[in-house]
Amino acid sequence: MLDTHDGIGIIDVGPMAGKAGLFNENEIDHLVEKIHNNSQGQSRLATGAAASNVDLYQVNCTYYDALAQNNFYYLLARAIRFFAPGTPQVYYSSFV
Repeated sequence: MLDTHDGIGIIDVGPMAGKAGLFNENEIDHLVEKIHNNSQGQSRLATGAAASNVDLYQVNCTYYDALAQNNFYYLLARAIRFFAPGTPQVYYSSFV
């Protein structure tokens, strides 16, 4: 799943229970900063202390904004999930 009604989950890509994750802590920080830049700062205003919530597990931003409103990257990201192992999850509100 790429996103939910609250935002883009980031906790699942990091280290967990002593095992390495897809990204290390520095890479996660870089990714979150990139999302903040791509969304022109809107995600920064909607995430964590700035939005009066302590949310360490997701970035509150649309997936489209996180990808700097790039149509090709957005459609590619959506398409890739259908070819990854497992059962793809589609959150229909993401297509608005």
